[in-house]
Amino acid sequence: MFDEFVEHSAIPPSDQPFVSPSVARYDQVSYEGFEQSPFSDDDEQRPPGVVEPIETGYISTQPTSSQPNPIFTLGHVQITLPSTLIHLRVASNILIMALHPFTLIIIDLARPTDLITIELPVSKPNKTSSNPSAGQITVENIWPDDEGRHLLVGCSNGEVWYLSNLPVVASNSSGPSGNAGTAGSGTGSTTTGWKKPKTPLKSLKSQRIISVAWSSNARSSSNNIAKDCLIGTQSGQIHYLSLQPSEDLFKSQERESAVVYSFSSGEKIEGVRWGLSKSRKKGWVVALCDGKGWIFEGALREQASSSSGKWAEDFLRGFKDSGPKEFPASQTFIKSLPTSSSFSSSLQLILAPPLTPTNLSNVQTLTWFSPNGVYTASLNPSLPLLTAPDLIPFPTTSGESAGIPIGFASTDFHWLFLWKDRIGAVSRLSGALVWEEGVFVKPGEKPIGLASDLNSKTNWLYTTGSIFEVVVEAEDRDVWKIKLQQSDFESGLKFATTPAQKNVILSAQADSLFDQGRFHQAAAKYAACTKSFEEVVLKFVDAEERDALRYYLGSVLDGLKKSDLTQRLMLATWLVEMYLSKCNTLEDVVAAEIASQDPESLKLEKTIVEDELKQFLLDYQEAFDRKTTYDLFLSHGRTDLYIHFATIVRDYARVVEYWILEEEWVKAIEMLNRQNSPELYYRFSAVLMHNAPKETVDSWLRQSSLDPQRLIPALLQQQHRRRDPMSTNHAIRYLHHVIFNNGNVDPTVHNLLVTFHCSDANTDDGPLLRFLSTCPDDPVTERPYYDLDYALRLCMAHSRIQPCVLIYSKMGLYESSVDLALEKGDLELAKVNADKVLEDDVLRKKLWLKIAKYVVQDKQDINAAMRFLESTDLLKIEDVLPFFPDFVVIDEFKDEICSALESCGARVQALKMEMDEVTQSAELIKRDISNLQHRSLTVEPDETCSYCQLLLVTRPFYVFPCRHTFHADCLIKQIKEYAPASTLRRIVHLQSSLVKSSASPSAELTSSSNTLSFNPGGARTLLSSAYAGSSLTALNPFAGAGDKLRELIVPDALAFAMGGSGNENGASGSRKTQGGGGKGRKDGENGPLGSGKGRQEKIKEELDELLAGSCVLCDAAVVQVDAPFVAEGEKEEHAWAL
Repeated sequence: MFDEFVEHSAIPPSDQPFVSPSVARYDQVSYEGFEQSPFSDDDEQRPPGVVEPIETGYISTQPTSSQPNPIFTLGHVQITLPSTLIHLRVASNILIMALHPFTLIIIDLARPTDLITIELPVSKPNKTSSNPSAGQITVENIWPDDEGRHLLVGCSNGEVWYLSNLPVVASNSSGPSGNAGTAGSGTGSTTTGWKKPKTPLKSLKSQRIISVAWSSNARSSSNNIAKDCLIGTQSGQIHYLSLQPSEDLFKSQERESAVVYSFSSGEKIEGVRWGLSKSRKKGWVVALCDGKGWIFEGALREQASSSSGKWAEDFLRGFKDSGPKEFPASQTFIKSLPTSSSFSSSLQLILAPPLTPTNLSNVQTLTWFSPNGVYTASLNPSLPLLTAPDLIPFPTTSGESAGIPIGFASTDFHWLFLWKDRIGAVSRLSGALVWEEGVFVKPGEKPIGLASDLNSKTNWLYTTGSIFEVVVEAEDRDVWKIKLQQSDFESGLKFATTPAQKNVILSAQADSLFDQGRFHQAAAKYAACTKSFEEVVLKFVDAEERDALRYYLGSVLDGLKKSDLTQRLMLATWLVEMYLSKCNTLEDVVAAEIASQDPESLKLEKTIVEDELKQFLLDYQEAFDRKTTYDLFLSHGRTDLYIHFATIVRDYARVVEYWILEEEWVKAIEMLNRQNSPELYYRFSAVLMHNAPKETVDSWLRQSSLDPQRLIPALLQQQHRRRDPMSTNHAIRYLHHVIFNNGNVDPTVHNLLVTFHCSDANTDDGPLLRFLSTCPDDPVTERPYYDLDYALRLCMAHSRIQPCVLIYSKMGLYESSVDLALEKGDLELAKVNADKVLEDDVLRKKLWLKIAKYVVQDKQDINAAMRFLESTDLLKIEDVLPFFPDFVVIDEFKDEICSALESCGARVQALKMEMDEVTQSAELIKRDISNLQHRSLTVEPDETCSYCQLLLVTRPFYVFPCRHTFHADCLIKQIKEYAPASTLRRIVHLQSSLVKSSASPSAELTSSSNTLSFNPGGARTLLSSAYAGSSLTALNPFAGAGDKLRELIVPDALAFAMGGSGNENGASGSRKTQGGGGKGRKDGENGPLGSGKGRQEKIKEELDELLAGSCVLCDAAVVQVDAPFVAEGEKEEHAWAL
């Protein structure tokens, strides 16, 4: 990198590692709260009256530098030049050097390792020439444009060469004849856009160029863009030249060339600049000739193009007769140089100093480096062109060579001057010399000049054998001091970078404003700086500027933190006192006779001050001590501000108390409405309800969060209060709202409303009846929320009969309600309450009979009794006949009696027909049952049992309509598993009965009968020792013991007992009747054996009904829906394995 070749001139390379001056920046110590003073103790620039920040006594243990880093440092560029350096120019980060005799080295500082070396093919001098200086042809000067893309090179033999930076690929070359190469090496090649020229410009042949001014047309990426320039020559001519880069070797790059103006003196033109106004309708050209500055300015014939400088040709030719005019005040500032002077003037256009650190001004400054100093003027495209001319004299240095510098350059805030042995910088704002450093060169070298890149803001010093970079660091850091000395405080604040610097400027500005009598502005600045609070306050007090002091205190209060509670409290209280004093003063002035001429303005001022105070109270409400502030307002008699402050801080209780003491009930209620705390409503409910019931209830209705139970004391004030019977009872209105609108279910509230209705002076029962009828009921108890007993006693005490009747009905005492209604003679009310009985028809009829008895006996009106019977369908004429007296003639209601008899006859006939239909249905059912006994099913010989899968016909069996078949013992086993406990208990009982009937005391039957002792296969019998006689009977008490009932049933023995005598051969499977016993007792059917046979048959029939009532397999399918796949205790290992 190019920066790696740079080192500081004061540090030997061997002493410490190289650091580039363009990037080397020393870290500044950052202070927070303990900033150093921006002025040193012996600083002559310290402005008078500057207040330094108060020292805290803190001493940092870190080493600090007493002097800041210099703004300018001179860095040496380590580069080996192959020959003597003649000229150096920098434009847009492109550094161009001209070396003896005619070598160009071009370096792009963004890629400093790529050096481009171009040898100009300058014409060799004629060896036979008699001119001794013919062999000393060198480059006289170089003129790059501001963009670093175009370059003109003037040689001492009069040739002018043009080079342009175009994107072309250069071939490899070495030595001086190559297009590009590395400086000092002569080997290698790079791809570059700089192209070696082949021939010089023909239009400028034999012309010595002194100055060049390139046009400022926009940069373009096009290869064929033209570039225009004005050229000043040795003979006093101004040439217009339009150049168009071209890669074609046979095509001229000079598009157009002409002499546009010639000075009559024929002196050389040392500088030229040109430009257009923003509208491009006016043009200007400035030139230096004959030691004077000349201005060409005026309107153009037609608007100039944005990319062409063709307008200058016609523009300058228009001054052929009239001629230009001199620079303003140039005769006063500039003295003409003698012709023999070797001083070289220069003309530059640079930007003016920036107004702010981040925003450069667009105003250009014309600078003329003249022999008497630097002439400056602001360039304005409008007329006049140059304004505010000034001459900056050359500074006096301490070097050996004083006087006129040999080099000049400019930065944003400084002028750079070069003498033979040193370089210095002068502030453009103050004119003071701020930096001076010696230029140490090798023996045989001498400084040549300075070069500035106005685009990249770099500055360079070059000698015959070396290059130095003038590194600029924080160039604007002392601008604030200069602005402070010039009393330009606002600009100084913009350039101040630390709080200490800003504090110094603000303090000085505040003092200046105070001295000028601008107290309010001074107060604002005092509040922004750290000047002593007591000192500032005393200054305003001594000046009797209380308004400015009030503004200062407010500003200081604004700057305090919220954690500074004490300071905020003191300042806020003091400001309130000052505001009140100001208001009192204005009131006194208004009331005085002297203000009678114009009191309106004073009243307006007073209103403004009061508004400011109210806004101040609103903004800083948290900073006040409430008690102190209340006392302060009351001591000044400002109750309006007292109320305003209490409202702001939400001290609504104090405001309500105040309005209550003033008996302003409506205002007190309005203040209550502005807050949401229920406690204040409870606190002031009694007094407000007593004095403003309507407004108070309206306020309560807006607050749904109020607890009505806590408002009962206030509501009770309305119970015994005298009022107009036609007026509204607002307590009742509120209770109605909370019950029906807010859904309140508190029994106390409901009882209170009943109390208000009963004790109301208005005797109308309508409101009370409506409440009792429509009030909500408890969904759990289905009774009203109010106490029915309490409401009944209350209504009785106040003779509210209809409400009492309604309450009786709600209590379910319908007889009492009907009796009370009849007692008061209200027949319709009694009928309504009688109809309320819906579920008890007997009671309902009884109530209607009471009403009928009342109508017949008490009214003794036959016609009324008949109309009463027509109003209900529950009573007939025969129900009320006992109530009529004996002397009543039947003719009066003969028709009704006949109608009753007819209806009775019709009912009897209907009942008879219904009985006949029932008898017919019973006969049909008996017939269907008999038919079912003769139904048969066909069983195949190979049919198997659905339980054991053996042949069905081998043992007694059952066949069901669903086609399921079971052996008798298999069926018993299935039923034993799924039958309910009641069925099992019955089977066990029948089994026990069958055992008893089988164990008859007849010895003959027992000894002679083979069927009872026959036990095929050794099966268990009902007569086995475990279950016979008393042993089985003894088990009956355990028949209800759940699952143990199943153990008492013996399927195979029970099936055998139900099947008769069994098979004779024991294997055929055909069932035979037990004829032995029956046949042997034909003559004794009524004996003991005959009666035992009949009982056994009935037991067997009942057992058969229990076992074969339904298919056990079909029933079990339904029972086992929720049964687990694996029974409890069953092993699951490999149960589901495939």
